[in-house]
Amino acid sequence: SRLELLSSEKPPTKRQVVENAFVAIKEYDRKRFAEHIADEFIPPGQLSHDNLVALILKYQHQLEKGLAMPNRRTQFGVKSGIYAKLYRFSEEFLGRYGKTSEFVLSGLGRAIDQYIDFHKSRGEQVDRIVMETRGFLEMKGITWKEGDGGIVEVSKDKLVKLGKGAFSSLIQARRSVRQYAPRLEDGSKEFSKLRTDVYDTIRMAGEGT
Repeated sequence: SRLELLSSEKPPTKRQVVENAFVAIKEYDRKRFAEHIADEFIPPGQLSHDNLVALILKYQHQLEKGLAMPNRRTQFGVKSGIYAKLYRFSEEFLGRYGKTSEFVLSGLGRAIDQYIDFHKSRGEQVDRIVMETRGFLEMKGITWKEGDGGIVEVSKDKLVKLGKGAFSSLIQARRSVRQYAPRLEDGSKEFSKLRTDVYDTIRMAGEGT
């Protein structure tokens, strides 16, 4: 009988138990990954709210990184398709979810404005897709202001001042630095002060251990 066959089967070895557990975990991870991955090749309508937010932020950050580089070239992000992707994902996001996470698109609008200003400073016109993306956001009622996105200039003095206030203000001021001030000359007054500051930082870090 079936009961007799089951009772006669050998119990799995420890190795088999471990191998079966790994197979189950890998399958679980695969399903979770497929469910939440923000893949730009997923057909329209199948990306979740979080997927679309992730993709918009991803390509917005690529624009911001390009704007922060010391040797910026004009029209970056056009031939690579960044703007075409931003238009597509913004359109799908607003079409399906409305202005539920307007802060995401506000940051994008601010970054595009800085992109346009950069080209104006070079005496160049931006590509049509740039203005179309900006115009689409405006048409949908998305607004933005300075500080919503894009790049900013930071200084040591500003960060020191923030560090003496609320900790949350210092954290919110955190930035990824892509372009630095000119290198200081060895022996200069500014270099000596910087070296003292570095030594003081190392000393304070050592005292905390």
